[in-house]
Amino acid sequence: MRFPVVLLSLALFWTLQAGWSLPALAQQDIPGPERIDRRLAAGGYDIFVEGEASNLSLGTALFSIAVLNAATGQPIPDARVVIRTAHQRSSETGWATALSIPERPEIYRARMKLDSPGVWQVNVDIDGPLGRVETEVGTVAIPEPRQYLSGTLVFAGAAVALLAGWAYMVWIIRRAQQRRRLTDAG
Repeated sequence: MRFPVVLLSLALFWTLQAGWSLPALAQQDIPGPERIDRRLAAGGYDIFVEGEASNLSLGTALFSIAVLNAATGQPIPDARVVIRTAHQRSSETGWATALSIPERPEIYRARMKLDSPGVWQVNVDIDGPLGRVETEVGTVAIPEPRQYLSGTLVFAGAAVALLAGWAYMVWIIRRAQQRRRLTDAG
């Protein structure tokens, strides 16, 4: 039973010798993405745009757009809303149709996959009863993929320790079975 304890102690010692403290691994300070929160007037529309890079899925941006009649303040539930994106440093572009949500038909939502990290320019194109408008709404920053070398090494060390513990237990059991056979035979 001492063999797994020794392995775990060695893994912890190796982790600390490498200069990693376990709380420091969990609290890396990585800046978050830029966020779009804008109110725009374009044509006869009041447009409210919220957009941000997803914290759950790398390269995904989430957009919510509210479209209202600028003169009356009434929602416009039957517009066609298209989000267009362009990467600022390359020629990559993308688009997505935002769909209205049943609970609030004046709000349109879209999820876009933006493949390259960096800053993406976002435009909204609205085609509705008050005409067609396209307006620039801002930028969304997609962060660089994070490298988790330290986490990978800790995981690999823990996996090796578990496998070694399992192998040790199998060896102990087989040795006990062999002794039992010898004493039963003799």
